[in-house]
Amino acid sequence: MKLAYKREPLSKTEPKGSGMCKKPGNTPLLGEMLLLVSAILVAIIAVELGLRVSYRLEQLQPAAVTNQPQQDSAWKFFQYDSTLGWRNRPDAEGTFKIPDSVTSVKINSQGVRDREHRFEKPGRFRILALGDSFTWGFGVEQNERFTDKLQSLVGEPIEVINAGVTGWGTDQELLYWTQEGYRYHPDLVLVAFGTEDIINNAHSVQHGYPKPYFLLRENHLVLRNSPVPKKTGDWAKHLGLPEELRVKPVEADESRGEINAFLQTHVLSHSWLWARGRDFLHDREMANKGVDRLTEALLLALQQRVQSHEAKLVVVMVPYKNHIRPGASANDLRQWDAIVKFFRSHGFDCVDLRPAFVKESTAGKQLHFAIDDHWNPTGHELAAKVIYEHLTEKHILPSTP
Repeated sequence: MKLAYKREPLSKTEPKGSGMCKKPGNTPLLGEMLLLVSAILVAIIAVELGLRVSYRLEQLQPAAVTNQPQQDSAWKFFQYDSTLGWRNRPDAEGTFKIPDSVTSVKINSQGVRDREHRFEKPGRFRILALGDSFTWGFGVEQNERFTDKLQSLVGEPIEVINAGVTGWGTDQELLYWTQEGYRYHPDLVLVAFGTEDIINNAHSVQHGYPKPYFLLRENHLVLRNSPVPKKTGDWAKHLGLPEELRVKPVEADESRGEINAFLQTHVLSHSWLWARGRDFLHDREMANKGVDRLTEALLLALQQRVQSHEAKLVVVMVPYKNHIRPGASANDLRQWDAIVKFFRSHGFDCVDLRPAFVKESTAGKQLHFAIDDHWNPTGHELAAKVIYEHLTEKHILPSTP
């Protein structure tokens, strides 16, 4: 049986010869892709131009403007160190001003912001505190820091030494302990740990200064940037914009190739966008994980080395403003809980300061500076109280007669 097929007349809008085999068009999809690529290119060019204009404006500003920052640079109390990147400058002394306070800083002959302490082991229990600017006492007098308040609580039978240095991460604290910290023969090592340490550990530059860093290779820590490149110029002044952006990222190595090396050297936006993209992905990952594998390895290595010298390690979790304010983000709180869980599951003795800080903040106490993010004297005093109670309850401190 033969089926008859009758072709309907062409409509007025149908072009002649189109027939039944009209090819599906892909022009809209191609156009959208081209538009997206163009938008990305325009954004990159805008970032590049913005960075270069910013640098030029910075260079053109009169010295009277550029030399009058809103606060003093803490870096005037530091010096270059080929192993640590920077450290306290022995016998440095001066006034330090931030928008919230004016304080006096004096570094002792051994390069710690504290009274003089001998390396030889004394005939009493000794505590060594490691950490960054929160431990160093950013914006507070020496006798207002949590270590000095802790000294008052434990009394003279116990000696507390503050070896904190602004800007240090866990990697530098590990290197300091290996190089010098152990020489104090402490019985207890307090390590102040904040979420910024995770970021510090992942960079070869911090606050504009070159630093050592580690890579994790087959579960082994491999030291890089050692000796640390010596920054030229005034140590109280940060690296310039092009220098800071062109610093080789931690993950970069010889496998990055010539193209990446060229982009990193000549295109400011390459490093800027790469660093912020990495930090964005890193923050999302850390919100659930707590600490990354590198920081985990650094903390475990520090614990092992402290224990090898027959000392005990206690980690003090440092709450920032964003951890205690009302309406703290879910990501910040998830990360905090994940970090505390990591410490406890890996056998670390951990002092979680956040509950006490939240309680006192809710009751109306101001624990951080109004403008600066560091603890004010009240925050330091509270931290000392919580740490003392923890050490007492855990019977870590020696019993007094």
